[in-house]
Amino acid sequence: MRELHELLRHYAGSEQRYKDFVQSMRNSTLTAFYTPPAIVRALAEALRDAGVVPRRLLDPSAGAGIFPSSFREAADGEVEILSFEKDLLTGQVLSALAREREQVVIDGFQTIESAYDSYFDVVTSNIPFGDTRIFDASFRKSDDPVRGQALKAVHNYFFIKGLDTLREGGILAFVTSAGVMDAPGNEPVRRYLMEHARLVSAVRLPNNLFTEYAGTEVASDLVVLQKQSEKRKLTPDEQRFVNSSEIGNGIYLNDYHRDFKHAIHTTFSHEKGLYGQSALVLHYDGGPERIAERLRGILANDFAARLDTERYTQYLRPLHIPQAQTVPPIARRQNRVAAPQPMLTPEQASVAPTPEVPAPAASLFGSAAAVPIARRPLGQRRAGRRTDTTSISDLFTQGNLFAQPAEAADAPAAVATPASENKDPRPFTGTMLPHYKEWSLVLFEGQVGRLVGLTRQGCTFHPEELGTLSRYRAERYIPLRDTYQLLYRLEMQNEIEYKGLRRKLNGCYENFTALLGDLNKKENAAFILNDPGGREVLGLERFVEGRKQLSDIFRRPVSFDPYELKHVDTAAEALAASLNKFGRVEFPYMESLASRSRQELTDELGARIFYNPMVKGYEIRERLAAGNVVAKAEWIEDYLKENPDDDASRRSLALLREAAPKRIEFEELDFNLGERWIPTDIYEGFCEHFFQVPVSVSYSAKMDAFGIENHGYSPLISQKYVVKGDFEVYDGMDLLHHAMLNTLPNINKDGGKDEHGKTIRIPDFEARQKADTLITEIRQAFVEWLHAQPDDFKERLTDLYNRKFNCYVRPRYDGSHQQFPGLDLRGLGIDDLYPSQKDAIWMIKQNGGGICDHEVGTGKTLIMCVAAYEMHRLGLARKPMIIGIKANIHEIARTFRTAYPNARLLYPGKEDFTPENRLRIFSDIKNNNWDCIILTHEQFGKIPQSAEVQQQILRQEMDDIDENLASYEKQGGHVDGWILRGLEKRKENLDAKLHELQETIDAQKDDTVDFQQMGIDHLFVDESHNFKNLMFNTRHSRVSGLGNTDGSKKATNLLYAIRTIQQRTGRDLGATFLSGTTIANSLTELYLLFKYLRPQELERQDIPCFDAWAAVFAQKTSEFEFSVTNEVISKERFRYFIKVPELAMFYNEITDYRTAADVGIDRPELDEELCQIPMTDDQQAFLDKLVLFAKTGDPEHIGRTDLSDGEVKALMLLVTMYSNKLSLDMRLINPAYADSPGNKASRSAANIAEYYRRYEDQKGTQMVFCDLSTYKPGIWNVYSEIKRKLVEDHGIPAQEIRFVQEAASDKVRQAMFDAMNEGKIRVLFGSTQKLGTGVNAQQRIVAMHHLDIPWRPMDLEQRNGRGARKGNIVAKEYAGNKVKAYVYAILRTLDAYKLNLLHNKQQFIDQLKRNRLGARRLDEGTISEDSGMNFAEWMAVVSGNTDLLQKAKLEGRIAALESEQTIFMRTRHEAQSQLQRYTAEIGRRDAMLERLKRDWDYINEVAPPDAKGKRANPLRIDGVESADIVAHGKRLVEIDRTVNTGDDYQKIGTLFDFRILVRTERMQKDGLALTVNKFMVEGLDGIKYTFNNGHLAAEPKTAATNFIRALDTIPSLMATYEKEKKQFTRDIPTFEQQIAAVWPKEEELKRLKAEAESLTRKIQLDIAQKQQEMQEMQEMQEMQAKTADNGNGLKIENAEVVDEVVRPSKAEPLSAASGNQEEPPEEREHVVSPPESDFIRNHILLVRPATNVKAKGPKL
Repeated sequence: MRELHELLRHYAGSEQRYKDFVQSMRNSTLTAFYTPPAIVRALAEALRDAGVVPRRLLDPSAGAGIFPSSFREAADGEVEILSFEKDLLTGQVLSALAREREQVVIDGFQTIESAYDSYFDVVTSNIPFGDTRIFDASFRKSDDPVRGQALKAVHNYFFIKGLDTLREGGILAFVTSAGVMDAPGNEPVRRYLMEHARLVSAVRLPNNLFTEYAGTEVASDLVVLQKQSEKRKLTPDEQRFVNSSEIGNGIYLNDYHRDFKHAIHTTFSHEKGLYGQSALVLHYDGGPERIAERLRGILANDFAARLDTERYTQYLRPLHIPQAQTVPPIARRQNRVAAPQPMLTPEQASVAPTPEVPAPAASLFGSAAAVPIARRPLGQRRAGRRTDTTSISDLFTQGNLFAQPAEAADAPAAVATPASENKDPRPFTGTMLPHYKEWSLVLFEGQVGRLVGLTRQGCTFHPEELGTLSRYRAERYIPLRDTYQLLYRLEMQNEIEYKGLRRKLNGCYENFTALLGDLNKKENAAFILNDPGGREVLGLERFVEGRKQLSDIFRRPVSFDPYELKHVDTAAEALAASLNKFGRVEFPYMESLASRSRQELTDELGARIFYNPMVKGYEIRERLAAGNVVAKAEWIEDYLKENPDDDASRRSLALLREAAPKRIEFEELDFNLGERWIPTDIYEGFCEHFFQVPVSVSYSAKMDAFGIENHGYSPLISQKYVVKGDFEVYDGMDLLHHAMLNTLPNINKDGGKDEHGKTIRIPDFEARQKADTLITEIRQAFVEWLHAQPDDFKERLTDLYNRKFNCYVRPRYDGSHQQFPGLDLRGLGIDDLYPSQKDAIWMIKQNGGGICDHEVGTGKTLIMCVAAYEMHRLGLARKPMIIGIKANIHEIARTFRTAYPNARLLYPGKEDFTPENRLRIFSDIKNNNWDCIILTHEQFGKIPQSAEVQQQILRQEMDDIDENLASYEKQGGHVDGWILRGLEKRKENLDAKLHELQETIDAQKDDTVDFQQMGIDHLFVDESHNFKNLMFNTRHSRVSGLGNTDGSKKATNLLYAIRTIQQRTGRDLGATFLSGTTIANSLTELYLLFKYLRPQELERQDIPCFDAWAAVFAQKTSEFEFSVTNEVISKERFRYFIKVPELAMFYNEITDYRTAADVGIDRPELDEELCQIPMTDDQQAFLDKLVLFAKTGDPEHIGRTDLSDGEVKALMLLVTMYSNKLSLDMRLINPAYADSPGNKASRSAANIAEYYRRYEDQKGTQMVFCDLSTYKPGIWNVYSEIKRKLVEDHGIPAQEIRFVQEAASDKVRQAMFDAMNEGKIRVLFGSTQKLGTGVNAQQRIVAMHHLDIPWRPMDLEQRNGRGARKGNIVAKEYAGNKVKAYVYAILRTLDAYKLNLLHNKQQFIDQLKRNRLGARRLDEGTISEDSGMNFAEWMAVVSGNTDLLQKAKLEGRIAALESEQTIFMRTRHEAQSQLQRYTAEIGRRDAMLERLKRDWDYINEVAPPDAKGKRANPLRIDGVESADIVAHGKRLVEIDRTVNTGDDYQKIGTLFDFRILVRTERMQKDGLALTVNKFMVEGLDGIKYTFNNGHLAAEPKTAATNFIRALDTIPSLMATYEKEKKQFTRDIPTFEQQIAAVWPKEEELKRLKAEAESLTRKIQLDIAQKQQEMQEMQEMQEMQAKTADNGNGLKIENAEVVDEVVRPSKAEPLSAASGNQEEPPEEREHVVSPPESDFIRNHILLVRPATNVKAKGPKL
């Protein structure tokens, strides 16, 4: 033994290598079960006898090589054999014994290349067995769940992967543990095998088979299958093979073996296994030879019955590799097996150089590096190699098997010159190299030509007629290209360095450049780009600041890290290496690096890694203790109930409990009525309490609809909580339904008749306000009821909320360990990535996507490129795609190509996406394995989406619309017509789309390539805010600020694509959004982000749609205010957001948010300054007219004759629009207005000219932004006006001033930006859309000018980001690293007010992104782009007095409260009236009941009923003497026929003491006047009783019973009156409660009125003081004008009193000069100081006009 160890140590070469050998021997001793050779020979010979002689054989677990050698002996010809052996020492021995055509790979079977799929004739082995997990990216990405299951058990993986490598008709024969066939949990795998292959044989081998060779007993099977992919159904035997059943004592046996006909045994018994479990044990008397004989007989019978030899030979193919090959073993490395490739002919060798063939093997224990595959002619044997009998001692004396790869020749390959050239096209018989494409340039038979008609079967060579110089280029270019491609491919496949090939590449490059110059020289580049692979070759050179730099591939490998760790000293280092290489904890790799066992690594790492039973593997602490930690903990708790001894999982559970967010207690929570996550039984409890009657509540998540029904009468429902309109009545249940949905009913009133006599319905705002008040009361009552519940109820609700929403922990994304193989930092010109970039990339890799919310200019482009490449490298994404805006896409592609020069990148140009070329691009995407694909947003939109996915999403939207329509139908159909028309139109459009999609699906052809078929599995969406306009359905149709709910086609297309990816992966994300402004304007945009990226998580939170999201996180306000016509109108918006910390965490969990300060970007500071400009006379005059227009609505005040219907409905929006035009330039309102030196154009031109002169030496540039009046040729606009002033008034050359709208193409646009960076363009005008995004022209920017103020914070941020950006050289070196940003605002307009709101809103958004909000509620403000301001607030702003603004807000609130008070008093008065009426009705019913009772008592007294309930009928009709009742009846009939009383009552007889009366009534029937007699009996108090409505029966006897039967109705009449009395009585308490109620907001109204009165007095005092000061100032000016002298006795008239702002010199910044000026009190009154923002307070430059300014230039 000692000698063996000394021998191993001697030949190992290093201590680590020696340890690897020893560990390998231990592993082999403990785990190897070598199959007796007799068994394998019996299998091989039985197959041979049946006609199966393999030409290609695979042994995926070769061991000692018994299977390959047995099949080689049984074959009658050459066999190509590929063997895998993971054990190091066994594999090296096996490799040393390998023969011709035999390749041995010392690695796991999972490393086999996909090129070997459907390749082998026979796959056979004794495969490993166990629960060892396999890592195969193709299986993990597969949609087939069986493939996913196979990764969890090595034996299942070998079966399915082995079947993949078989060609059709091929044979799979595996010896495996009996568990494969017997385990019930393995049924899906067995079914998969039977659905893809024929069962040829399955033999249960005896337990004592391995006793002689392995010293152990184990149950095993020999399973023989024949591949048949198109299989339709299973045979009875195959069905039995799939199933297994219990045979007793917990023992399961495959049904195929139930008859033991295919079991080799002489005895069997039930025994205890190794771990005490029962097992079926088979024994066979006799050794392996006798077992083999028995096996041979079973196989012969089965092969004769089931083996399809015709199918086997039908698909048999000739060998592709007619030469022998030797491949030295590959020790402990992660490379893949090279795909089979043909031999290069001598002619082709000159074109495609190959490494030299290595010398014959020498030492078994040499270096374990790989060498390239070399080929030898058939029949040639390797020197020094024995055939079968090589002894172990001989192995140590052979040549070095594992030497470094031989080097290729240093000199470039010579090009043979043909004696005579054949110019005709002909078949190309040269070697088809992998990088050849259609029209590739090649050298063939001494000629230069192109490959045409490239297919798998071959192609045609078309010679090219070239001039001498072009031929020189081709003869030098082609070897350079092929050497480069070969070097890159070999190093990528084998992960070893090929120094000889690298020398040859350098030689080819020198050979080319020595004669022809640089590759990128104009003439050379034009020639090279004519070759499909030319662009990659041009990437071998790059130029940095005019200096050439060669790519790293000339010096070192770039496809892998040649310095990859082979050994580490600590477990922590091993973990870091594993995370870098695989992105996860990979123990086999870590064990090989650290030379430690798994347990030792686990112990040493301690709290760094934890076992996650959910994935059956270890994870780093940061990954496990992140995300929804509450759900993870609950899962593991359930798991531990069944696995109580799993201490590792228990430790993980403790970590999760520790990491769980701090519990939010009940008192901290905000609740909304109608939140979908709250159980309906809670709502039922509240409703029963509130309405005092049982109410059932149900909820449909699919339709997002509540079902509400009361069970019983409640006066609260029918009386108190009721709103009546002219056409409809809304009771308590209707209002409750609206309260649950947070909507308002559309109540209308009668507006008269139109010209067609049709009733006009107009909004009843008063009724709507009452409904809003009652709905608000119901919603508030719900919250109060919740707080009044017992503690256990609150605990239950709090637990539920915390589990659903307060369950997320944001992972700490620390990407510092990443190395990024292949990333060319030198080419990028950087030392390393920013830490923030690494963290973001790590987040994307860990989550499979997310949101990269990094501020403008912080390196998102490089994050995107590196993350895409890394995801592809690690197998996290098979085919990633980047989409970006047109302006940025070229920069993205350039960055990707620079970062990864050798990446397979598809970047189609504009011409490639023409309709005729588009299909080819789509096919290229589908049929190639790209590292990344880069498209513009517009190109991406042209990719057809899967019709099925579109159908599914549109059907969901259709369901939502149907539910909304149904909801409106419940309102009685009285809904605003525009709402119904909008919904119905949307439904029609969706229905048309669905029909179109169905037709597309029905007519779909196989050649249609859509997004789903392309295989894109991850999207990087740059500038993702461009897709925020996503469709969604909502019932909140009148709420402002929600945007276009129909969405855009572009956004919908992206949703289809992301859903396709999510369906493929079965989880959220699937895309990465990158933007510096993910939230552009409102927090409602968060919902759209979540709809894109987190649909499953939203579903878990019971949020199926926007309305459900808003019910949880938003509170709607309905503000009622007076219009210009003094009507109360409503204005709804989502103003308040609640549960904001949970909302922020939901966002932050998938987001990496960084500002420039966080990243540490060296960029200029933004020096913002608000330049407030007083109004000109024209502006003031028009403003006065605009105020009159806003008050009256009369368009003549603004110079218009009439208004459109839309303008009338949105009057204040129109006023706001005119106010914005007034602020910018009066000529936008009417071209007749003259220019003014005090307008924005003049002021901005002066500032632009000032900075132009100040930085003239440095060629400083400026940007001017304006959205309201952009450049249009031939039309007056602000751009052209300012340019005119700059040229004419300030002498700036016109060619240095440009408008971005002048660029008609992307090329011209980029040239314009380049010219700005060079200082050739000094001033550039543009809008936010054209100039605010995708512009890198910052190198010389010193100032920016905002002529108008955008509505969204995003727009202002994007504008400022153009100058305050990394790479601004002039600002950094000459302007104190600051960029000036002027914001121009006209006094008494909306400019400053909007700017203040923007900054406040941006502050809210920033705090939410950082999750640093102190409060749980946010108020977003009140102004919006689509509705403008209300009248009172606008009037206050344009007045220039901030006190008036505050007063306007107070008056608005007072008006709303007074209107609400009026409704309350009216409701109380109505209750008083109702109480009086109900009391009177009750009194009337009491009197009637008393009279009825008296009659009934009298009847019972004089004619009590007999035993049968009948009464006597002593009817007496006047004129009838007989007592016969029939006679009286006849008289009654006669009276009915003949009497006419003329509407009077006439007595005709008696019944008891009651009178019998008749009355004749007139009636109309069919246009005729008729009379009819009605008969009745009159009670004691005059009550007249009838039967059958007073009509007599025609038969006399029946007619005589009419009156006694009428009296019998008295009890039912009494019951009716009692019921009515009860109904009136039960509503009395409700009315009394309403009458006694006190309006709850009385004190608030008094307080607000007092504040308003105080503010009014203050305003009046200020006005009086100001008037006095102005009068004094005027008197002083008059005196000065009379007495002023200039010092020479000259009188100065009309002297100006001007506080002039000193113009700063070049040495001092403008902000310093302007910041020291003091404002006189009279001017300060005109400054609109925003109340909440420090921005304007700290950055104001007030520009004041001189008195009596005449035609002078502007003053600063």
